[in-house]
Amino acid sequence: QRYGQGTTSEKTTYSLVHEQVPAGVHYYRLKQVDFDGGFTYSPIEAVTLSGSTTWNVWPNPASNVLYLPDIAGTAELWSTDGRQIASTTLPLPVWNISRIPNGSYLLRITGDSEVRTAIVVIAR
Repeated sequence: QRYGQGTTSEKTTYSLVHEQVPAGVHYYRLKQVDFDGGFTYSPIEAVTLSGSTTWNVWPNPASNVLYLPDIAGTAELWSTDGRQIASTTLPLPVWNISRIPNGSYLLRITGDSEVRTAIVVIAR
């Protein structure tokens, strides 16, 4: 269980690392619970993982930077409608994403003879 900050006008960032996830398709969604007990769910996002999943990308949600795994390869951000939004060459410990609009993206990392994916939310 995670707890929010309540009503605030200041930016708040939350993150969760799902460690030791087996290869396969995994489904994720967020649940927002209000003080009165009401709640809403985000859309469900499907993530397909292959191979090793011991790498981390954080923070998530992100605002201006993403910290990436220390591997050789490429990192790409894809929109939910299948357009490539940005890409960079790895290793690059910090990726400046400050010009990418708010939204949910598929992060695809290709390296070490593997393709790894994660959902990344950009929110400022």
